[in-house]
Amino acid sequence: MCSRLILVIPAFTFSLGCWQVQRWYWKVQLIDELKKQIALNVVQFPFEDLSKLETMEFNKVELEGEFIHEREFLIFPRGRFDPEFQKNDRGGGLIASNTSSSSGAHIIAPFKIKGTDLIVMVNRGWVPQTHMAKSARKGTFPTGPQRLTAIIRKSEGRPQFVSENNIAKGIWFYKNFKQMGEYCGSAPIFLDATTEHSYFPNGPIAGQTNVEIRNKHVEYLATWYSLTALTLIMWYARFIK
Repeated sequence: MCSRLILVIPAFTFSLGCWQVQRWYWKVQLIDELKKQIALNVVQFPFEDLSKLETMEFNKVELEGEFIHEREFLIFPRGRFDPEFQKNDRGGGLIASNTSSSSGAHIIAPFKIKGTDLIVMVNRGWVPQTHMAKSARKGTFPTGPQRLTAIIRKSEGRPQFVSENNIAKGIWFYKNFKQMGEYCGSAPIFLDATTEHSYFPNGPIAGQTNVEIRNKHVEYLATWYSLTALTLIMWYARFIK
């Protein structure tokens, strides 16, 4: 009787392993769907009802307007996520000599949309630490009317172990659109410029939309299946041999 009761443990850990397999498969499908959504054609920006943006993350839109570079700010530290970097094809890219590390910042600039009073925030792209200062990026600020293709993003909560944003000093560690919008005079709307907006050498490298959702289910399922095997071996050694 005791030996049968002990078998409850490997049965339980095995079921947890199977559950993690299902979670892993679901997460992989979700990531694939998000990547497909980014690849879709441009959709219309919902000027008449901005609340629709809540359900439009990763949709691609096209806007016309002008950047307000004097209100620019940085989110730091931030990694580099553009396709060029993800393929490890660093030769010939912008700031190629400075991309041995992805540690840098994302340049955020307000963008006033043509024919409206609406100002949104645009992630112009990634720069290495050596180009975080405006003085290191002279000649990389597009002026006048611009046609912008960008991807809608959602605000993010403060990650564990990440410091609070220092709003008074304009120091940003994570994206809180409400705080950031109040700081730069923008609506709490945030978009990532797409890769074709890497206009200038030594300027921001656009295309910094990261869809790699945290997926540690393989580690978890390996743990549960290992515990299943271990407890079965112990049970066999104790009650069968």
